[in-house]
Amino acid sequence: MRSRALLFMSALPIALLIAPSAAQAQRTVYRYCSDGNSRYYDCTYDRDISERAREAAARAREASARARAEARESANWARSYARSYDAAARADARNWERSLTRIRIQNEARIRANNARIRANELRDRQRDRARELEQQRRDRELERRDRERDRYYRRW
Repeated sequence: MRSRALLFMSALPIALLIAPSAAQAQRTVYRYCSDGNSRYYDCTYDRDISERAREAAARAREASARARAEARESANWARSYARSYDAAARADARNWERSLTRIRIQNEARIRANNARIRANELRDRQRDRARELEQQRRDRELERRDRERDRYYRRW
């Protein structure tokens, strides 16, 4: 038992000597780092801190890629919505223009029909007046003819 304890006690300083170097193996040392003022010093980084930093950077890259993709998708949606809204507005404008054209054509047709009716009424009135005049002239001629015959009849006596 004593030999075991002695062996253990003699191995303990060696283990302690090795232990800090095992901890040191987790560190990366870059010599001649500058602080910006031309002074050099040792830069030590813990490996797990640098891994965490790399993971955080990777997460940030993924997040920014997701954000870019979402922004691209949003922009595409906005563009397509604007296109569809623009197409609908153009269609509404075309329909409105067509309806105005249709209304204008209908109004022009109505005006032409009214003008034709007015002209037809005027023509009918002129023809009626002319027929009355002709009838009156015919009556007047008939009366004159009767008067002439009566005058001729009375002149014979």
